[in-house]
Amino acid sequence: MNFSADSHKALNMFKLQKLNKILEINKERIKAVDQSGDLEELVRLQKVHIKLQEVVREISRRTGTIVLR
Repeated sequence: MNFSADSHKALNMFKLQKLNKILEINKERIKAVDQSGDLEELVRLQKVHIKLQEVVREISRRTGTIVLR
């Protein structure tokens, strides 16, 4: 019984770690595109970033963790 809950929490923590790495990569891409001046790509990457942040918030809410930035 606890095994199932612990497994779900561990999996969600793993997902949060992966999502944070993807967010960092996306930030770097946004900086690069911002310097190049490609506005369409910049908007696309910003939308992706917002969606990733929403997923992180949802997983954090489910696991009861607080994400500090």
